[in-house]
Amino acid sequence: MPTGATLPRLDRPPTADERPFAPHGAQKTIIASRAPELIVVGPADTGKTRTIFEKIHRALECYPGARALYCRKERTSCTDTGLVTFEERVLPPGHYLKAGPKRDGRHSYKYANGSELVVGGLDDLEKHRSSEYDWIYVQECSEATEDDWENLLRATTGRAGVLPYPQLIGDMNPEHPLHWAHRRCDEGRALEVYVGHEDNPSVTSDRLAALARMTGPRRERFFLGRRVVDTEGSYYGKLLYEAREAGRVGPIPIDPTLRVHTSWDFGVSDFTTIWFWQASGRQRWAVDYFEQSGEGLEYYAGVITRKAQRYRYILGDFYLPHDVEARLQAMQADTRLDLLRRLFPNNRMVVVPRVTDVAARIQASRDLIPVTWFDDSRAPVDDAEARNTAQGMQRLLMYKREYNEALGTYAARPKHDQASHAADSFGAFAQGFTEAPKLRREEPQRLRIMDMGRGW
Repeated sequence: MPTGATLPRLDRPPTADERPFAPHGAQKTIIASRAPELIVVGPADTGKTRTIFEKIHRALECYPGARALYCRKERTSCTDTGLVTFEERVLPPGHYLKAGPKRDGRHSYKYANGSELVVGGLDDLEKHRSSEYDWIYVQECSEATEDDWENLLRATTGRAGVLPYPQLIGDMNPEHPLHWAHRRCDEGRALEVYVGHEDNPSVTSDRLAALARMTGPRRERFFLGRRVVDTEGSYYGKLLYEAREAGRVGPIPIDPTLRVHTSWDFGVSDFTTIWFWQASGRQRWAVDYFEQSGEGLEYYAGVITRKAQRYRYILGDFYLPHDVEARLQAMQADTRLDLLRRLFPNNRMVVVPRVTDVAARIQASRDLIPVTWFDDSRAPVDDAEARNTAQGMQRLLMYKREYNEALGTYAARPKHDQASHAADSFGAFAQGFTEAPKLRREEPQRLRIMDMGRGW
C-alpha cells in the first residue's frame, strides 16, 4: 500500500473502543498478507473481524475506485455481526459512511473517492459470482461450502484490479479437521493465519473468564482455539474422522465388475442430491456425489447417463425416497417413479419407505459409515459433473442438530439446510440397500489396487 495506507500505531495497547487501530501480533500478519486466499482462524474475541475490516477500510480509502465485498452465508446475518463491528469499531464517530440506510437495508457503503464496500449473502451467490471485486471477505467462512469459496475466488481473480493484489479473505473459529477450509490450508492452497487471545490486547479478563467456563467442544473451539473431532451438534463428524484415520478416505478407482447404485433425495426449490455407490459383501464404496437445484428430473437423468459414459459406471439400483411416487405438476399422469422407469428400464427402482423416526435413519447412516470407503475427489469449479465425493463428505460433516440461540441448546431434530439433503440421500442407501452378495473372488484384487494408490 502507499504511505497513506500505513496504519497508525500507538505507544501502548489500545482500549476496546479506542481509535486509531493498532494491529498487534498476528493481526499485523493479516494486515500485511498478500496471499490470494487468506483464512483467519482462532478462538472467540481475538479481533479477527475488526482486523479484517480495518484492512479493507484503509485500502478502500487509499485506492479510488476499488471494490470489496463483505458477505456471510445469509445476508440477514451481516446486520447484527460484521456491520456492527464496521460501523461502531472501524469507522470513526461521525464518519460520513454511517449516513444513509440502516444496517439491515444496506446494499453498500460508497466512499467519497468512488470506492465501494458491497454487502451481500451467499444465498445470492449468482449475483456476486457474476460481479468483480478486488477483495472479498467471507465472515464465518465455515458456514460456506468449498464451492461457494471457489466461486467467489473467480470473482476476485477475474478483475483487472484497482488494489495491488486480489484477495479472498475468510475468518472462522476452529472446526473439524476434515473441514474444507482447514484442508485447503493444510494442502497449501490457502494461507491460514492463527490468531490467539494474546494477539488482541482489547480482550478483557472478564470475557476470557466467561469463555473459560465453557465445556466440551465449545471450550476447545472458542476458548482454546483447537480443531475438534466431535464437533458440537454434529451427527457424523467423529465417524468421518475415524474413517480418514483408518485409511478409508482417499482416491478410489471404479471397479468395472461392480454395479454403481445411486441413492437420491429430491428437492424442488432446493437441492436434489445423488450419491453413487459400489458394494460387495459388507463393504461399501462411496465413489461419487452430485447436487444441483432448480432442475427437472430429466436433467438429473442426463447427469447420471453422462457420468456413466465418462467413468464407465455400470448403473445398478436406484434407491429413492418415498416422494418419488408423487405426481409431477407438469405431467399429471406421471410420477417421478414412472419417469425414471421409462428413462432407465433396465434398472431396479427401490422406494425407501417414508421415515417416521429420523433417528432411525441417522442411526442407519452411522452404521454405514464404519464400513464405507470414501473417494476424496473434488470437482473443479468449471467441471460440475466430475467425481465430487469430497463435496458430499463436507455436507455430511455439516449435518448438525438444530441450534436454539436463545437457549444455547441443541434440539433432538436435525437442522434443515443444504447439508440435510446430502444426509437424507446418504440415509436412503443406508436404509434401502439390502443386497448381500457373497464376497467375489475379485475383491482382494480391488483392495490391492487401492493399496497401490495410497499405500494403505
